[in-house]
Amino acid sequence: MMPRCACSSGASLFPVGLILMHDTIPNKDCCYALMERYHVPPHIREHCALVSRVAVALAKELNKNGETLDINAIAAAALLHDMTKSNSVNTQENHAQTAARLLASLGYHRIAAIVNAHISVPLIANASGVTEEEVVNYADKRVRHNTVVSLNERFRDLMRRYGKTETSRHHIARLKTHVRAIEQKIFSRLPYTPDELAVLITRTSDL
Repeated sequence: MMPRCACSSGASLFPVGLILMHDTIPNKDCCYALMERYHVPPHIREHCALVSRVAVALAKELNKNGETLDINAIAAAALLHDMTKSNSVNTQENHAQTAARLLASLGYHRIAAIVNAHISVPLIANASGVTEEEVVNYADKRVRHNTVVSLNERFRDLMRRYGKTETSRHHIARLKTHVRAIEQKIFSRLPYTPDELAVLITRTSDL
């Protein structure tokens, strides 16, 4: 039997309610219950919590400046984006894909789609609106473990940890170029620079 969780229909950030999981947005308590049920380690939970704070802060500012992002969906997807990562160390599976499949099986189809794109997301033309996928993808790339860092620092760490072959180094370099384009798209719509992200987070209330 699926657990019962308080969920949101998207009207406000993590309102209280009690319904069965089914094609909706899990609230904060439900996200942490899912982490507990699927044995997400504490250090990954800590990373995901900070990614969610970054993503929500960006989304709120983007919405103030004309975007129409679903903040509830962003908050939940960011909290759950690494929920199968510890398993992938042993299985060598793509943890974005395995997490997306798990979330879709629970009825969280929109959240699954965002999570599936957190490693690599197709860049929508700059003239188009910013997507939830781009916000969560970018927020994840700005958090190394439990610290907000620059893209350069984050990708230096990724290269050190995963750039063991010429193919993997090329892939990481291409990914950095792609995320840099997402960064430019996001901050072209904000009265801030990427270097001011940590300050922006402090101005945004906790989840």
